Amino acid sequence: MTDVSQARLLDFMASLVAPPKVSVDVSAAGRPAVVQPDPAPLLRPEPSADGVNGKRAWSRASVEKLWAKDQLDPSAHRLRIGWGFVGGRLTVDGRERRVLAPLVSAAVKPRRFAVGARGALSTGFELVGDVVASNLIDDPADAEGVLEGLTFFDGAIPRSVDSDGWASMAPLREWLEMGARAMGFEAEVVPPPTRLSILRDGLSATVTPVGAFYLSDAADETSRSGALASWRDGVVDDPPTAFRSLYLPSGATAPEPGEIDVAAVPLDRDQQRAVRNARTEPVSVIVGPPGTGKSHTVAATALDAVARGESVLLATRSQHAASVLIDFLSEAGGPTPIVFGDNQSRAELAGDLWERVSADDASTDAVKAFEQAHRARSIRRRQATEALDAEAMLTDGDVVARILSTPDADVDLLAAERQLTTVDDPNAGWWARRRARRALDRLGGGDVVGLRRRVAVDRLKRDGGLALGPLVADHIAVERSLRQRFGVMIRSRIADKLERRERAAVLDLARALRAGRVKRREILGKIDAEALLRAAPLWVGTMGDVEDLLPRRAGIFDLVIIDEASQVAQSTAPPALLRAKRLVAVGDANQLRHTSFLSDEAVGEHLRHAGLSETVVEPLLDLRRNSLLDVAASTGRTVELSTHYRSDPHLIDFSARRFYDGRVQPATRHPGRDLVDCIDVCRVEGNRRNGTNEGEADEIIERIRRMLDERTIGTVGIVTPFRAQADLLSERVLAAFSAPDIESLQLAVGTVHAFQGAERDHMLASLTIDDDSPGGSTAFIEDRNLFNVMVTRARSRMTVLTSRSEQGSGLIDAYLAHAEQVRPPPAERGAMGSWAARLETFLRDQDLTVRAGYVVGHEVIDLVVGDGDAVVALDCEVHPDGAIAHIERRSMLVAMGWTVVDAFESRWGERLAEFAIQLRHDDLDPMSSP
Repeated sequence: MTDVSQARLLDFMASLVAPPKVSVDVSAAGRPAVVQPDPAPLLRPEPSADGVNGKRAWSRASVEKLWAKDQLDPSAHRLRIGWGFVGGRLTVDGRERRVLAPLVSAAVKPRRFAVGARGALSTGFELVGDVVASNLIDDPADAEGVLEGLTFFDGAIPRSVDSDGWASMAPLREWLEMGARAMGFEAEVVPPPTRLSILRDGLSATVTPVGAFYLSDAADETSRSGALASWRDGVVDDPPTAFRSLYLPSGATAPEPGEIDVAAVPLDRDQQRAVRNARTEPVSVIVGPPGTGKSHTVAATALDAVARGESVLLATRSQHAASVLIDFLSEAGGPTPIVFGDNQSRAELAGDLWERVSADDASTDAVKAFEQAHRARSIRRRQATEALDAEAMLTDGDVVARILSTPDADVDLLAAERQLTTVDDPNAGWWARRRARRALDRLGGGDVVGLRRRVAVDRLKRDGGLALGPLVADHIAVERSLRQRFGVMIRSRIADKLERRERAAVLDLARALRAGRVKRREILGKIDAEALLRAAPLWVGTMGDVEDLLPRRAGIFDLVIIDEASQVAQSTAPPALLRAKRLVAVGDANQLRHTSFLSDEAVGEHLRHAGLSETVVEPLLDLRRNSLLDVAASTGRTVELSTHYRSDPHLIDFSARRFYDGRVQPATRHPGRDLVDCIDVCRVEGNRRNGTNEGEADEIIERIRRMLDERTIGTVGIVTPFRAQADLLSERVLAAFSAPDIESLQLAVGTVHAFQGAERDHMLASLTIDDDSPGGSTAFIEDRNLFNVMVTRARSRMTVLTSRSEQGSGLIDAYLAHAEQVRPPPAERGAMGSWAARLETFLRDQDLTVRAGYVVGHEVIDLVVGDGDAVVALDCEVHPDGAIAHIERRSMLVAMGWTVVDAFESRWGERLAEFAIQLRHDDLDPMSSP
């Protein structure tokens, strides 16, 4: 059997990497380009007193229309400014094509600014990413040469070139000719035209110093094949990387991970297990359906690693996905991540880095504040635990009798309680706590734990029973404070590491962030990576930019987290995997997967050529079918997140049953929402013609118009399985609504593939097909993964438009039946214990509506009393998994909006009538419901 090595694996993947998609004609049908002989006034506006006028106003309006169209894309925004356009005919993929493409381009977005004496708002545009070379340039060295040639324009999109004098600018002419040759043209330099179609339709190749705004149909990325091959010789003898662990695991047992003492965000039990796995497992996996908190868990995992002194690389498929994770990290309050690649806040980040090296962080104070909050949390947790343990004992008469009939039963429990208070008081002083501990040893005969239990039972009896609400309220408040101080402490610890080497590395990084793409890569290549990662341990960016911008050094990060891994092809991942020691792959195998056009024959041929046939890794290397998530799940420990926190039950229940076998349980359950109909079915008399359905498009426009009139809906998305229908809907939306209307609804239109990872409050789905549509169209929609994504994008409401009248037995008809009849909630579990059963019987006798064993997520509420929204949860008995589980359940219910009332036997066992009266009249202590 042939030895398997990283080098062989990289050679194999490099041989099968497809070239990137390229933008050949930026003004093709549906993608108009707005010519700007001088882009500067729109990029760096200099408005007149009355705003803008004449041609400039027309230019702005035209570009704003492009921006509105760009806004409709839910997954990625493609509005760009290009400069130095090349046009004519070029052989592409073996055939002659009409070509119109810029030498350099950059992403842009509008920005508002005040003009005139009245401060009226006008719009300009600003760059939000790097200036990059055309992706028609195959040779990376040529692409760098084109970008380096921009130095006479300060590395930016140039200003206009005077039409009378441009011919005399020899450096400019040479640069244009060199760039055109790199793209495959021997082009003649010509004056700037008024219409780009003049260039595109020309018979000969031409290049001109003109600018234009356009919508790109492809990401600007370089080929990965050469990058993978270049890693081959440099990683064989390096320390273990995530790449090696993924394909060539050592078989060594990972050390036992520690418990999650403090997390940056609240975590349920599954999420805690995922964070623990990431601490020690070479490869671990987090899978979860929509709404189960994958991004939430990713943020917690990343900050947990940083808190333990590790460096983390978060890699995503798109800048949109990166932005989502950045928002979660920001909410969690940890250190500011270094965001590389196309990011509009790079200059702000560079400024933040300068502040980091000059700020005098009071790290000692931050650590002390954290430790104080940690002690406070420990005290509240112990108090609640002791009270719950005492409740469990007090309601078991035999146990209490045994405790109180011990030989030293006449011990002064009040004195013991005073000593315990001193021991637990962090402000009592070392000597006072020492004396109190000695006194406790005497009182308890050395059994301080037993004494604590006796004191807790005695206190509960003296207090008239358990009132857990105030303890839980305090615990929640202290926990929130602890999380906030946790983030501050992480930042302060990082600041403590800023010695001379670290400060120099941070300043180099600030320079790199302010530089252009080529210069930034050069600076990052020379930077002191170890010092930099001590000072800036958290990095976020896209998979494409990992290789393009980060230093090519194996294992420089401790942990790499790859999001949406089910959509990541194996050949895309090595640049991220090779740069880290451990991997966390995150995704959902029941959502859309990576797209591959490889044949089985091609994969098999390249496996044989690389010497990998009939090896242990051959089953993994089916690049056509196996995504990164598939390979990681076969190697590493997997945690499935199965508690849904986002949508009402009606919206998630169909997917939970059909695609996740009932493992997913909504924590959004509530008697007031159990039977809420969140899905509308609109049957349209439409017909599918040439791939589109005009009737469904008309209905959608009317519904959006009503939404704008009523102003009662939040964000809106329009999804369809078919590209042609998505294009039609985009055209209709742009014709019917203004850019401010589109922006106010955050209106997005796209295919199901475009909407993966995106969501809106209200989704409208155009199925497009009719009764005469071919079976292949129905089969396409009913692909499990595509259908699952389509019906899980809505946060609060879903509207499905269909032109089918015939009924079938497939996914579509099953979903429509689900939509039109809300499924009854799951059966109640019944009372879990004797006290809950006794209380249930009594309350029913009082003509109150009672649900026993009401399921919320994976938890069970003892009793729920009332109807509709006006219900209360009765906390009756200690959680079967103990006090900590009880506190976590109570905290979760409060976070999900429940009103929780204490109904413990120790307090109400002999006062049932009084409890029922107070419950009916809402007179129970409000402190029992934090």
